[in-house]
Amino acid sequence: WKELPGTAVDWVDAGTVRLAAWREGEEARFDPGGRPVVAFAGVARPDSVPDSARRAGLELAGLVAFPDHHLYSGDEIAALVAAHPGAAFLVTEKDAVKCDPAWFGPAPVGVLRRRMEPRDGELLAGLIAEAMGR
Repeated sequence: WKELPGTAVDWVDAGTVRLAAWREGEEARFDPGGRPVVAFAGVARPDSVPDSARRAGLELAGLVAFPDHHLYSGDEIAALVAAHPGAAFLVTEKDAVKCDPAWFGPAPVGVLRRRMEPRDGELLAGLIAEAMGR
């Protein structure tokens, strides 16, 4: 992105959705139901998660950082839930693809969504079309 002029992108917050709904491609807003929210993330910059959560209207009670590209297990999530009784959980989209909603039992789980927006969409579309030979 940085090698081609005008093709840089910005990360844009896109709200939250319930994990089970997100996995089905549905839009169902995440509601922690008054519970404290604990985020967990296996991303390169986990320190960015609280700011994104705040912009989505959520105040975090805690953040558990895992190594980047971490592969979660049901036992690991069960331990996380046990360590934070009564909490709701928030996860990034990058990590949501690795989590089964059933692992959390009755605890509410939300997905913190973000998307990339090109700074110059027309230039990017032109470059893609050119690369595809159109």
